[in-house]
Amino acid sequence: MRHCTLNYASYRNIFPIWALGQYRNLVLIS
Repeated sequence: MRHCTLNYASYRNIFPIWALGQYRNLVLIS
């Protein structure tokens, strides 16, 4: 359970940054 919580916390921190990067790539391409 502790591992899942830690994984979820890091996912929550990393995902917005990754999503922002993906969005920027889409905007730059188009």
